[in-house]
Amino acid sequence: MKFPALLAGLITIFPLRLPAMPPLKEAHATANPMAALASAAIRGDATAIAKLRVAGPAGLEAVLKAGAPEIASLQHNRTRLESPEHEKLRAALDGVARQRDAWASGLYWFTDLNAALSEAKRTGKPILSLRLLGNLDDEYSCANSRFFRTYLYPNRAVSDLLRKGFVLHWKSVRPVPVLTIDMGDGRRIRRTITGNSIHYVLNSEGRVLDALPGNYGPAAFLAALHRIESGALHATPDQARAWHGSESNLLCREWLADAVRCGVFGDKASAAMEDPTQAAKLLSALFPDAFPASSGKPSVFTVQQATAWLAHLNAAPSSASPVVSRFGAELNDSILIDDLLARAAERTSSNLPALPLPDSMLVRELFPRLPNPRIEIIKEFPYPTEFDPPATEFDPPKGMIERPILKKAPAPSAEAALDLAKPSAGTSASMADRMTNALWAKIGQRHRSSVRIDRNGQTMMLAKLPAEIATPEQSQQTILPGNDSPFSRMLENFESAISRDMVRNEYYFHTLIHQWLEEDRDSKLADDVEALNKRVYAELFLTPDYDEWLGLVPEDTYTALEKDGCACDKGAPPMHSVKQSAPPEKR
Repeated sequence: MKFPALLAGLITIFPLRLPAMPPLKEAHATANPMAALASAAIRGDATAIAKLRVAGPAGLEAVLKAGAPEIASLQHNRTRLESPEHEKLRAALDGVARQRDAWASGLYWFTDLNAALSEAKRTGKPILSLRLLGNLDDEYSCANSRFFRTYLYPNRAVSDLLRKGFVLHWKSVRPVPVLTIDMGDGRRIRRTITGNSIHYVLNSEGRVLDALPGNYGPAAFLAALHRIESGALHATPDQARAWHGSESNLLCREWLADAVRCGVFGDKASAAMEDPTQAAKLLSALFPDAFPASSGKPSVFTVQQATAWLAHLNAAPSSASPVVSRFGAELNDSILIDDLLARAAERTSSNLPALPLPDSMLVRELFPRLPNPRIEIIKEFPYPTEFDPPATEFDPPKGMIERPILKKAPAPSAEAALDLAKPSAGTSASMADRMTNALWAKIGQRHRSSVRIDRNGQTMMLAKLPAEIATPEQSQQTILPGNDSPFSRMLENFESAISRDMVRNEYYFHTLIHQWLEEDRDSKLADDVEALNKRVYAELFLTPDYDEWLGLVPEDTYTALEKDGCACDKGAPPMHSVKQSAPPEKR
């Protein structure tokens, strides 16, 4: 495998000095309309922000350059995020990018799918389309999307890939429910109470290549995008269906093997996995009941197939081409080296924003279609003298914070969404029936290293927390494992929660999505991301669009409250007198 190992002599790179980009001369900046617009935007000029938004990613780059000193201060936790001095800069960045906390990710998002498709056709890039509850540029979007903005999008390798390799788009599925608890003495707790997010990967024609539901660790996210690009990006519809079938088969096998190792079938079965011969026989025997034919998958996994699969799974990777495991744990060394290189580059000058950081070696290795890295000076953007943006071009771990509230709520449908697989008695229960949150957590710990949050992600976490949560030294450096401090413990818990969500998302949700797309003979789902998304939210996330109350109002529970305690403000959608727990056509 060509990914660099973590070398003992890596410290020698720190004296590395990269040539600083020559600062733009004042006269050139004045003559450059984009630079002038960016300066105006940072001063709070709404018209300038709107013009930069229409300019696309180049408009965001202009604001990032103009606000570089302040951004560097935020990136090193030298000033607090909520400081009034940053208010106008953050508003300008978020307004142009249409993403909250764009200072950390530097990503530009389309909010009109047709505009994203036009850009994809122009550039030849695939589209990463995020669906979420709430809006990505609001503080209170659903929890998963907030976590993406914290640990995923700011990750240097992920940000590098998304910025250079994808056209980014988001769409709100529906508003996110927000719960406010008044403590009675002037203090309030405000949280979102439910919701989920999903990333769709589309080709430049808008065809669905695959979907990644919910949280993934940075390494796992990169591995998944690499897997999609390698297997589906240039596939015909028939080839894509075959690929989805193969992927769902592999997911079932990996899920079963992980579950056995984690004791889902008992200690003896777990110990048997240490011997390849016994493991092959065991997996072959368990597979038919674990994944019955009614699930749409073959109910046979022969001993010969299991033997060959285990041998391939345990084989040393070849150096001929990048081979990445399901959750990409082997990518972590490269991610760490990328981060160290970036830190070395930053230390070569006191003028930090002027230094071009080295491109991610890992991204270039995994995605060879990306252009060779080069530094580009922003070109002038031809915009009308009178600003008149085209109307259709640019439209204006979750469980840790939501479950404590939801578990107190008398809502059976909401509770079911928290633990989709209830344990069943008997030895013939399917894999899904056997799983519980505790078992998902055990499997998640096996892939814990795929959820390592880099320095940029830690900076974002600290920026959102009260100032006293970390020492000044911790605020300006990466937190290392074993560091016993309040933030270190919080980081450990957060990464563990993401790993638990990740394995459930991949093994359970993603397997079902692969099966749907494999069985999609008439391409009704692959050719219509909205139809696929409607099914995902109804059947996987259990928040269907026909239920205005998102499962939080149980159908058969009497509350003794007028109108069941539900009210509609002026302008709100009308409330049904009958609770909508099933599609209208099935009632």
